[in-house]
Amino acid sequence: MEENLLLTERKDRAFWITFNRPERRNALSPLLLYQLSEMLKNLKKEDEVRCIVLRGAGEKAFSSGYDITAIPTNVPPGVLEELRKRNPLETTIEAIREFPYPVIAMVNGMAFGTGCEIAVTCDIRITEESGRLGMPPAKLGLVYMPA
Repeated sequence: MEENLLLTERKDRAFWITFNRPERRNALSPLLLYQLSEMLKNLKKEDEVRCIVLRGAGEKAFSSGYDITAIPTNVPPGVLEELRKRNPLETTIEAIREFPYPVIAMVNGMAFGTGCEIAVTCDIRITEESGRLGMPPAKLGLVYMPA
């Protein structure tokens, strides 16, 4: 099991969350997405934070997208059904949308695929000059769920 997928820092009423997988260009694993959604739900309940800032560790990427190597295989049917009911990306997007205060994506480097989807779901996106957002599956004719 991976540890420290998310680094956090509280600065007054701002809460910084860093995707901590720089060796994978901050690819978003199902576990990371579940941890992020739970963290946002808990911060919403606390009602102390007035702003969330999401960013990627390192300088190369906000997020290179969904980590398809982390998708579980040989999952028992019951677990598979639960995963279908509680998709990690949908759960995270819902948690971002339902957070009552601004969620800011601080995009350093690339934000592709799921990383781009997370960034565009945020209320505000701040991108460095070299920042790039992209949706590679669109080139294949694939469509993501509406944001």
